[in-house]
Amino acid sequence: MNLCNSVLYEKEEICMKIKLKNIAKIIEADIDMNGISIIAGNNNIGKSTILKSIYAAVNTFRNSNKKILDEYKRSLYSIIWSFNQYFNDNEYLSRKLLIDFYELLSKNIVSLLEMENENRVSEIKRYFDEALTNYEMQDKNIYSDKFLIPLYDKIEEVFNRPKEVMMKFIGDRYIIGTFNKQINFASDISTASIEIHSVNGDNVIEIKDHKIESLTFNSVNEPDVIYLPTFNILDMINRNYNHRGMSYSPEGDILYYLRNISNPNSTFEEYTEIESNIETVKEILEDVVNGNLRMSNNGSIIYDDNDLDISVNLENVASGIKNFLLIKKLVENGFLKKNGILLIDEPETNLHPEWHLKFAEILVLMYKNMGVVSVVNSHSPYFIRALEVMMANYGIKDKGSFYLMKEKMKNRYVTENVTKTTESIYQTLYKPLENL
Repeated sequence: MNLCNSVLYEKEEICMKIKLKNIAKIIEADIDMNGISIIAGNNNIGKSTILKSIYAAVNTFRNSNKKILDEYKRSLYSIIWSFNQYFNDNEYLSRKLLIDFYELLSKNIVSLLEMENENRVSEIKRYFDEALTNYEMQDKNIYSDKFLIPLYDKIEEVFNRPKEVMMKFIGDRYIIGTFNKQINFASDISTASIEIHSVNGDNVIEIKDHKIESLTFNSVNEPDVIYLPTFNILDMINRNYNHRGMSYSPEGDILYYLRNISNPNSTFEEYTEIESNIETVKEILEDVVNGNLRMSNNGSIIYDDNDLDISVNLENVASGIKNFLLIKKLVENGFLKKNGILLIDEPETNLHPEWHLKFAEILVLMYKNMGVVSVVNSHSPYFIRALEVMMANYGIKDKGSFYLMKEKMKNRYVTENVTKTTESIYQTLYKPLENL
């Protein structure tokens, strides 16, 4: 599949197509992600489903090698620590011994995964003996192979688990965290699928009964993706101070991005890129926001207002500027950057028409100056027109893809590419006003 022309590929810009089949209300959707993609239509027809699918699928494959190793480590930690109770009657056992053993396995996990079973068992035993040498004990022979067989067997089960199984587990976590077990609710459909076609390769997820049934992939090197849902994600995070249950979800990602810096030991090139990106958003945002988001000591998010020189609780900040503030912070922390994907549900919500233009302009500038690809859902003809005009004004009209949701059968929808006939979007969305 030839997705990119030579110029795009040479510039290393994102060139990706997402294909959905039988996901919730969506019968079929084909979305090109080569610049700024707009999905238009009325409420409750599956627009958000498309963004959720992109988020869950791309994240499943993004940095998957690291995620897989992390899952192996989590399993090892759980198994090793559970044996604390098993050893509890032994006066010589130290909890620190188990931690030392785990850390040795974790440090050498890549080489252990590549070993044959027989060699790996010997290495696992050797690492336990190495951890044991740090402790003064009267009788170390109590830790015989026979005594430790249950522990070794459990550890070996983890190492024998195929990487594909771990990736499927990761994907299921994203499906659950994003759709809350409501991705296959069309009663007449047994299997759903999400396909990612890009210059990196083709990746396919098949889903049945709200879980991944099968997963095939040729690449695990997909770009970063950030999803801003229709509800204000900052308010949701603030209402849940302990932040539990947010893993593998848009909320969990945003919380991590707010708390951390992308690369605290950045190179000169990385630092220069971030500074350039900050200037890009600062120029257009200075008329909208004059302050910054900050994590307080108790874990809540607050807004430092530079005009008033005070800190403001987030619930007292105008709803319309929260996404502006969030985008600014994501750029400053280095997470929204070149070749990133930004997914936004109805960005026009709570915005004055003048700020429709501001939001449209920042999306256009982030693509033009930073290479950030956006996929936007909207039912506002004003915001969609603003995007169309801004893309033309900045010379990237050919980087816009426009889609209109169409009902194929009762409560089941498809996307129609109307890039060359965008008037059909405005005819559909203006119709309620004409009926007045």
